[in-house]
Amino acid sequence: PPPKPSQLNVSQFFEQVVTLMQAEMAKISAICTVEVADSLTVMADAALVEQVLINLLTNSVQALEGQATPHIRLTAKRVGNEVWM
Repeated sequence: PPPKPSQLNVSQFFEQVVTLMQAEMAKISAICTVEVADSLTVMADAALVEQVLINLLTNSVQALEGQATPHIRLTAKRVGNEVWM
């Protein structure tokens, strides 16, 4: 199906995905921080971006397994006319 873009508040969106992944991150006692301006928004397909973030967080948890202090940081910022995540 074609993407269905909508206006997303990036900070709230990241927090929702982190909440979904909390149990997975807890397995390795990972700390996850979100660094995004509260007002940052993007036009994007929420389901597609959610799947990308879940995949990235899952990969991060796997890569950090066995580390003494696993820390995952999600950041996003506006750079010109783009938003970098």
